[in-house]
Amino acid sequence: MARRRWIADETNENTAAIVGEHALHLSRVLRAQIGQEFDIATGTGVRIGTITSVSDNRVEFALRDEHPITPTLDVTLALSIFKFDRMEWAIEKCTELGVAIVPTPISLQQP
Repeated sequence: MARRRWIADETNENTAAIVGEHALHLSRVLRAQIGQEFDIATGTGVRIGTITSVSDNRVEFALRDEHPITPTLDVTLALSIFKFDRMEWAIEKCTELGVAIVPTPISLQQP
């Protein structure tokens, strides 16, 4: 089973922390426990992190091995402009996946 991946809010050499809403979700909803392993994105790479402490507002990890990052295909998405909140969500998710976005106006005329 693949490990879940989290983006660290704070990083040090061999430690990382998730704070705020993500820490609350990890501690309450996913019921994280000391010793569990997750993939932690540190800004310079992805490392395996073992939970060392858990609270509702902070989850701390001890970082270990770095995952090798495999190159991916370049993807460009022509995205029609639509309702702002949904457009913002689509841009956020595409950016997380590394997709280049080209906003395209919706044509109201039919051929």
